[in-house]
Order: sequence, then C-alpha cells, then structure tokens
Amino acid sequence: VRSKMKYSKELLELKRKEDLLVRMKKYELAEQVKAQADALEEWENAKLEAEMKETMDKKVVKFKHQQQLELSALLKRIQRDRNEQLKHRQLDSQRLIQRNKNICNDILAKQNQEVKKTVSSIKQVLSMVGSDSIFVPRNAPQRSHRAQSTNVSARRTTGLNSNSFTKAAKKRESIRSAGPRKLKSRAKSTRGV
Repeated sequence: VRSKMKYSKELLELKRKEDLLVRMKKYELAEQVKAQADALEEWENAKLEAEMKETMDKKVVKFKHQQQLELSALLKRIQRDRNEQLKHRQLDSQRLIQRNKNICNDILAKQNQEVKKTVSSIKQVLSMVGSDSIFVPRNAPQRSHRAQSTNVSARRTTGLNSNSFTKAAKKRESIRSAGPRKLKSRAKSTRGV
C-alpha cells in the first residue's frame, strides 16, 4: 500500500535537498533535512492511511447496505412464494373437501333410492302374499329396512319368488274355504291310497 502512496511536493523537495547535501558532504545539514523529511513523511503516511481507511469504511458500509437490500428482496420473494403456495394448498384442500361432500351426497342419494326400491318391492311381495299368511303382532317392533332386504335376498337365494308365494297363498286359501268336511274326505282318500 505504501508503494502506491503519493507524497507531497514538499516531501519530495526535502528528500532531493538531502541527497544534494550528502553529495556536498554537508552531513549536519543533511541530517536536519532528513529529520524534517522523516517527520513530514510520517505525518503524510498517517494522513493517507486515515483517508484510505475512511474510503474502505465507506465501501464496506455501501457493500453491507447493498447486501441488506438484496437480502430483504430475497426474503420478500420467498414470503410471496410461500403465500402463493399456501393459497394454492388451501384451494386444493377446499376442492378435495367439496369433492368428498359431493361423493358422500351421491352415495347417500343412491342408498336412499335402493332403500326405497327395496321397501317398495317388499311391500309388493307382501301385498301379493296376502295379509292372512303372515301374522305380525301389533306390539311387535318395526323391522329395519336392512332386515327386510336381507329376508328378500334370502328368499331369492332359496328359490322362493313372488310366484311361489302366491301359489302357496292360493293353496292355503282353497284349504280354508273348503272347510272341515273336504279336509276329512281328503284325509280318507290319502289313507286309502
């Protein structure tokens, strides 16, 4: 750093004077001039170092300020991106919640339709069979739609359909209307066979 320092004209003049006095062999005067030159050089070096330190401090402050601005801009951009991500995430979650609600509503609507179909088919079968073939006490609790639908499915699996129920009901009706005499005659005829 000191090699790049520029000294004043006075200092350069004193050094040149010192060299001339040494050549002229005036050592006492040369020593006095050298002392003056050394003092002036020391003062100028201190002054130049102080100026250089001041300029370096200014550059450091400016650099730190620039870094701070860049950091704040970066933090703002990060916060903006984070807010956008949160907004997108909330929109996606709202869409998923709405989709799940729609699916649940569709499933409930289908289930209600199936229950209505099952209840109407059970009522239809019961109306075909007739009220005298099935005894339901008044105090008996109402059976749930699920139990009724399982009975209908059990009838289907055992091969009993509405036609077999109607045939059985007609047979019972004919036996009841025949009375006890015809039953006895039927019993005798079956014994004789």
